[in-house]
Amino acid sequence: MLRTLFIACLVILVVLLFCPIIVWSQTASIFVVRGTVTDSNGELADNGLAVEVKLVKKGKVIARVDAVTGGISNAYLLPKDYILSKEITKGEFAVVFPPSISEAVEIKVGVPDPYKVSHTVAEFNTDGERVLYTFTLHLNSGINMISIPLADATVDVKGEPVTISSVSDLGNALGDTWSLIISSVDGEFQTFSHSSDEGVPANITIDGDTGLIVVMNRDAALSLRGQAWPGTVELSSGINMIGIPLKDEEITSVYDLDQKLGNAVSLIISVDAGEFQTFPHGSDKGVPADIDIDGDTGLIVVMRAETTLTVTGEPWSDER
Repeated sequence: MLRTLFIACLVILVVLLFCPIIVWSQTASIFVVRGTVTDSNGELADNGLAVEVKLVKKGKVIARVDAVTGGISNAYLLPKDYILSKEITKGEFAVVFPPSISEAVEIKVGVPDPYKVSHTVAEFNTDGERVLYTFTLHLNSGINMISIPLADATVDVKGEPVTISSVSDLGNALGDTWSLIISSVDGEFQTFSHSSDEGVPANITIDGDTGLIVVMNRDAALSLRGQAWPGTVELSSGINMIGIPLKDEEITSVYDLDQKLGNAVSLIISVDAGEFQTFPHGSDKGVPADIDIDGDTGLIVVMRAETTLTVTGEPWSDER
């Protein structure tokens, strides 16, 4: 009897000791926040300026680090395989947070008035492996042609994570800032509005090679967190709306894409500053329609023949 009781107590002790560790290792992340501070004239701030960086979950601060420009806070926590792309210089800072709960976490950075700050975030698991990437999707008032640069991309909406896997998800994430989302289904344009049902053909699934036209009522930005897309772009004969799912060093502009696709492509249409630009096959490099391709760039591609484009490179991220 005593032996049975002893074994039962030992089992309970093991569960209490090790279960929290197991759960923590599965749900915790190390965040590396890097930023740049500028003054009211756009000049880099002097070193030593106070910067406050917080992890916020559902409106509650769960971790805070006081940093200064020109320095790295908690550098000893940096994952061993992560190297800052360049040294921290004037006006810049970096902060490493100890393992923190990752789900629905926001990063908030504060600096004194009248300074302004911009920042990027890299996220790792407790083994030091990169798990999620961040990308800020900017949409301007008027016409935008976009793609979603990360797979399983989530955005914080009223303190809760929302995954953008369909057109309706994108609409929900953008709230009342948009009026129309246009997609391409089997070579035909489909329109999705606030009054559309989720079951309409225009509510397509969003993949790494999906392009969308979004008409905005006002400027908006979505801070996305997600993973890398597969590097495949499927193009049918006729009209396609696409994005480039990875940061391929050989496809950095519309001209590069035209060269990759060769004679199979007839026309590439982009949007620049709210205006449609047309790039017929064989156009010169550097013409106005030869825009740069970024993670959130969407394009209309008119094909003469069905083609699969293979893309290689790093996932899209705010860390350029």
